[in-house]
Order: sequence, then structure tokens, then C-alpha cells
Amino acid sequence: MAEAATVKAISKITEQAIFLYGVDEQVKELVTELGRMRAFLKDADSRKQTKEIVKNWADEIRDLAQDAEGIVDKFAAEVKQRKGEDTAYCFCTILVNVVKEVVVRYRVGWGISKVNKRIKNFRESLKTYGIDLGVNEGETSFREVILQSGAIGVEKWGGDGGGHWSYRPKGLVKQIVVKHGVIIDSIMFKSIEENGVVESSQTFGGSGGSLRTEINIDSPSEYLTGISGTFGLFGPYLIIKSIKFHTSLSHHGPMGSVNETDTNFSFIMQGGVVVGFHGFSGLFLDAIGLYVMPTRISLLS
Repeated sequence: MAEAATVKAISKITEQAIFLYGVDEQVKELVTELGRMRAFLKDADSRKQTKEIVKNWADEIRDLAQDAEGIVDKFAAEVKQRKGEDTAYCFCTILVNVVKEVVVRYRVGWGISKVNKRIKNFRESLKTYGIDLGVNEGETSFREVILQSGAIGVEKWGGDGGGHWSYRPKGLVKQIVVKHGVIIDSIMFKSIEENGVVESSQTFGGSGGSLRTEINIDSPSEYLTGISGTFGLFGPYLIIKSIKFHTSLSHHGPMGSVNETDTNFSFIMQGGVVVGFHGFSGLFLDAIGLYVMPTRISLLS
């Protein structure tokens, strides 16, 4: 199992930390990245992702973890062997041993750097599919991506309170109206069809919110490319706390308020356009997700 290999690698690297002084920053980066990958694998497994591409990602993570473990094991073994040698120390032998250790330490540092570079490239390739391994160990924003009536549905962020809503206009989104205060109370959309008719959605959320923000999008030269924000608890409710809209030319927000205990989310595309929204709402905007269309790349269904 890929996750088991990752857990084993993290454990082994942590155990051998005493021998890794001098390359500790590279080792910290490596352990952190492996922790994120482990969270990604757990998330994918909990969602029962069985697509071939997900299996390939799992195999690559396992290979990265095993390579990292092998580098650290080899280095620790060399250090142990050298410390166990019965040597009559003089200035020359001390100098030789110091040079040997510097060479070995450079070699392990170079090896770990190569693995870290491979991990960085792997993370960048995942972003093509809307997957971010997070900022802290244990975080992952693996979004389930499925094909829905000609558009790609990106799974919602937030809670499941209230009722489900969905907005799929016939044209591009032209305006977004957000009512907010310390949270996002409601959201409403307007779009323009090809014949010039303005289509308005219903208001998704409650009647609260002391502030009203209108976001005007100069379509078709400007179009939505994604959203970011935070969600967290408001009393007993898990809801959207802040939101920012990203377009091909700019960004708007954030609206609402950000607390360090809230959870960040983000889905911003290069080569894609947001063609609709969905989520849950009741007294507040409980959750929000996207419908997107690739413009240059094809995402797997």
C-alpha cells in the first residue's frame, strides 16, 4: 500500500534524525511533504477513488517515499559504522574522518534535494487536476472531479446544512451579489445569454448581512477562473466564512472575515472557465462548489 510505505518512510526518517544534523532543513521539508502526501492518499482512499490516474499517483508517492527512506538508511548506516570503528585518533585521522563525513553529508543532502525536487514537480502536476496537497501536514484539498452534463463539477467546500442549490446559466456569469458581515450570508448571480437577455438566479442563503458587494465581470473579455476563501464554525453551523472570486483579469474580495481557526479552500484554474455554482444554503451560505469547463486542457472524468 502506498500510504503504508509513506508512513514507514516518515517513521524511519524521524528515527534516524540524530544522524541527520547538517541537512535537517532539507529533512524537515521532506517529512512535511511526505505527511501531505499521506493525507492525500487517506483522502483519496476515503473517497474510494479507483481511477487509473489516481492509482498512478499513489504508485509515484510510494516510490518517492521508498527512495527517501533508502537515502536516509544508507546515510545513517555509514555514520554508525564510522562511529563504531576502533581508530587511534591523531590529527590526520581526525581530518580524514571529517572530510569523509562532509562528503557523505553532501551526498545525502544532494539525494534528499533530488527527492524534494521530484515532490515539487509532482505537486505541480497535481494542480493541473485541481488538487492541492495543502499547507500543513495532514491538510489536503483533494476535490472530487466528475463530469456533469458537459461541465466538470468540482465538489463543494463547507457544511451540509440547509438545502441543496445549483446554478447553471446558459451564458457566462456577468454579476455576483454577495451579502456578508462576519460571514457570507447569501449569494446571487446574473448572466447574459447570447440573445442579450439577463438571467438572474434566486438568492442562495438568508436575509442577513450588513454589507452588500456587487462584483461585475466584463464578459466575454473577462471571465471567472475560480474561487478561494475559508469555511468554519459559526455557532453550531459549518458555513462559508469568507470568499474571493478570481477572474482572467483580476480578483474580487475577500468578503466576510478570516479567522486563523478556519479552513482555507482554493480552486483557481489556468486554462479554464467557471460556468456555474452549486452548494448548500439556509440561513447562511453553508457550502459552495463550482461547475467548470476546460479551455485548453482536458481533465479526466
